[in-house]
Amino acid sequence: MDIDEQIKNVFWTDANMILDYGYFVDVSLDTTYNRPLALFSGFNHYKGIVIFGATLLYDETTKSFKWLIETFLEAHNQQKSQTIFTDQDQAMAKALVEVMLEIHHGLCTWH
Repeated sequence: MDIDEQIKNVFWTDANMILDYGYFVDVSLDTTYNRPLALFSGFNHYKGIVIFGATLLYDETTKSFKWLIETFLEAHNQQKSQTIFTDQDQAMAKALVEVMLEIHHGLCTWH
């Protein structure tokens, strides 16, 4: 919540998403197209897409991304991925370095 008691950022996950993340921990975080919706996703053994969490962000600042990554880790029992693929958002990259320094950060060249 912000100073005006308005919701700023929302994150959600469920039991199936948490279970899937335990098996398939390589992550893609996508916030392209300047939309406030971001998905943590990956692939299962059958190359099917699995979702590990979703969020609505008020803005795409380092502070918001840092909150998001910390909240994601809290929801997933601090289990850190070894690899994450993102677009080339500088605020997101900075937040990843601050929260998960040891992660391999791959950049999607499509975006």
